[in-house]
Formats: sequence, structure tokens, C-alpha cells
Amino acid sequence: MMAMLFIDRLYLANYSQAALTAAASSGAFSWAIILGIASLTSMSEVFVAQYNGAKKFGRLGDPVWQTIWISLFAFALFIPLALFFGAFLCDLGVFNNLEETYFRWSMLFAPSYALMTGLTGFFVGQGKTSIVKWLALGGNTINVILDPILIFGVKGYIPSYGIAGAAVATGIGIVFQVIVFLCVFLSKHNVATYNTHNATFDTSLMRKIIRIGTPPAVFVLFELLGWALFYYMMEMVSPVHIVVASVCQSIMMLFLFFGLGLEKGVAAVAGNLLGAGLGEKIGRLIRSGMILNLIFAVVIGFIFLAFPDPIINWFFSNPEAIEQVDDFMQLSAGDVAVTKGLVRSGLLIIGVYLVVENVRWVVGGVLTAAGDTFFLMVAGVLSIWGLMVIPTYFFIYLKQAPIQHAFYIWLFYACVATALVYGRYLMGYWKSKQIMDEKARPDEVPTQEG
Repeated sequence: MMAMLFIDRLYLANYSQAALTAAASSGAFSWAIILGIASLTSMSEVFVAQYNGAKKFGRLGDPVWQTIWISLFAFALFIPLALFFGAFLCDLGVFNNLEETYFRWSMLFAPSYALMTGLTGFFVGQGKTSIVKWLALGGNTINVILDPILIFGVKGYIPSYGIAGAAVATGIGIVFQVIVFLCVFLSKHNVATYNTHNATFDTSLMRKIIRIGTPPAVFVLFELLGWALFYYMMEMVSPVHIVVASVCQSIMMLFLFFGLGLEKGVAAVAGNLLGAGLGEKIGRLIRSGMILNLIFAVVIGFIFLAFPDPIINWFFSNPEAIEQVDDFMQLSAGDVAVTKGLVRSGLLIIGVYLVVENVRWVVGGVLTAAGDTFFLMVAGVLSIWGLMVIPTYFFIYLKQAPIQHAFYIWLFYACVATALVYGRYLMGYWKSKQIMDEKARPDEVPTQEG
């Protein structure tokens, strides 16, 4: 998903800076809602992992079906948002026309993202990640092919859809993955082994998924709303601020996959360990995650120190696209040179920011697997708004301060938020959490090999 969004931004930057900045500002708002629901449906992974660790193989399909039901119910939310809410924000002056277009198309495809995360949990929870990898490559291939066709058009055959084309191309790539995931989930083997055909609406299990999944969903919603407000403030300060923020965010998204993957992997392994009663091995899991993060730090440090310009120049390769930021703001040739320099220095801070965030995601994966999600919500929401959004308003927006000061605020926020989560882990409250049913069902017979 991160690669898809990065490719979208790259093509949009060469289509027009107005489209890029609209995707950054409106995209943060759109993804706040999309990933809020997707965070809820991704809880299938936690339940599948614990059932798998406890060898309750007949239950593995149950949590996935509950998240499928949630995704289907989500149509009632996303369709009205697509048809009416974006236009409402446009009328209020919050969105411009490009931002409203991106928001509308993102909302129309939103249920497919929730379906994908719910279905992915079935495979990730068991450690069967090869299918996830190959489908991700397939979805990205579709996106890479469709992006230039739909964004720029094909003369005489397909009109240029601009920012709408980017949203549609990504949505089609996600829908492709959902269809294949669903076919494999309902395959003859999985039906026989894991009862994946059992589409029963399990009220008790649904309540547990909602109870454990709602806090991270709320956190993601408010976190990305905070980022959306950040980009709105940058847009109000100057064209240089919003373009630097947009390009830095787009490049950062290319490397976010590592931390998000760490969190998924840690949650899956921790869920299996907890389900098998092997919680004493969690410390080893944390250490493994930290070693992987150290390797990531070396790699990203080398890239951002030695080769920042080739990446940055991808976003400034079309002179005609970089002049117009929106209907009112222009970038001069001098502004472009300044912007590139600010992006270059900003990437160094962002590299440190990503490494710190990865630590938070590693530890957060353990807390999520244990069901200690309410703390993650409270600490996360207070951190993003108290340590990032509000300081940005007072020290950057009101004082019209340089954009690089905002990057230091990002880093301060990440350090404090990570310290809070790590402190919670050390307290050990997560060890007493329980999310599985104690009573076994008749079909919960551990007959599967491995």
C-alpha cells in the first residue's frame, strides 16, 4: 500500500504540483478514515495468531468473517462520505476541487481496503506471508501500469483523469488483491482445515474484535486527522512549506513499509507465542525487532546521506508541473532550488524519525497482540495532538517559522510517544490480558501438521 501511494505521488508530481499537494493534504484526511476502519478489520490477525498458537485451527476463519461483515457494513458509511461529505468540505472552503475529487474516489474504494486487511490477517496470523508478498507485487504492478494511463491519459483513446486517475488506479490494485485473497481463503483446503466457509455472524467474537480493535482504529483516525491538519497549516503558510512537506511525506511513505511490516510481524509472532502459552519468549522477539530496525537505520542512513538527490529529483523532473502549486500559489525557479535544499535536509531528520517510530511499532505490536490496545489509543492520541499538532500551530503556523522546524517537532513527538509505549511494555500489564475463549468448540481439534 505504501509503495502504491508513493508511485501515485511520483506520477502526480510530474502531472502538477497542485495535484501532489492535494493528494498530500486531502490524502491524509482520506486515509484517516480508511485506515481507521482497516485498523479495526486488521484485528483478524491477532485472533488468528492466538488461535493458531493454541492449535484451535477450526476457529481460524471465524475472526476473518467478522471483519468481512464489518467491511460490508462499512459501505453504509463510505458511500455517503464519497457522495456528499467531500462536497460539503469543499463548500466550507476546507477542500479545493482537486482535494474533493481525491477524497471522493478514495472513499468509493475504501471498503476494499478494509476487506484486504481483514483477509490478510488470516495468512499473516499463521505466518503464511508469501501470498501477501506476491499479491502486493501484483497489486503494485497493476497500479504502476494504470497510473500513467489514467493520470495523463492516452491521446485519442483515454482522457486524462489527473488526481482521480491516481485514486482509481490504486483502488483497482487493491480490489485485485481482495478478489484473489478471497478465492484462496475459500479454497477447498482452507474450508476443510480451517472452516473458512463458516460465515456466521458471531456476536460474542464480534464484540471482542470491536472492543480490542476500536482503540487502535480511533488512534489511527485521530493520528491521521492530526497529520491532515498539519498539511493544511503548511498549505496556509507558504507554497514552499506545503511542497516540501508533500515531497518529504511522499518519500517517507516509501520507507514506512518497514516499520509497518515489523509491527505486523511482531503482532503475529507474539500472538502465536501468547496463544501457545510461551509469553516468556516475548523479550527475544523484541530484541529481534530491534536488530532488524538497526539494519534498517544503517540502510536508510546511507540512502539519505549518499543518494538523496536522485530520489528528490523524481518529484521535480517536469518543469511545467512544478510551477503551479494551486489556484493561488506559484513556485518560482528560486523557490524550487530552495525547496530541494529543504527536502534534502528534511530527509535526514525523517530518517531518524522513522527509526524511532519503528521502535514504537515493534513494542506496539506486542501490546496489540496481547489486547492492550486502549493504552495505545490514549497515549497515541494525546501524543500526536499534544506534541505535534498543537506545537506546530503555535511555533510554525502562527510564527510563520521555517519548515525544518516542523521536522524537529516530528522527531520530538516520535521520541516521547515511543518512550510512553516502551514504558507500558516494561510495566507488564499486557501479560494479564486475555482475548481468546477459554472453552473449546467441538471442531477445535489440533489435527493440522506444523
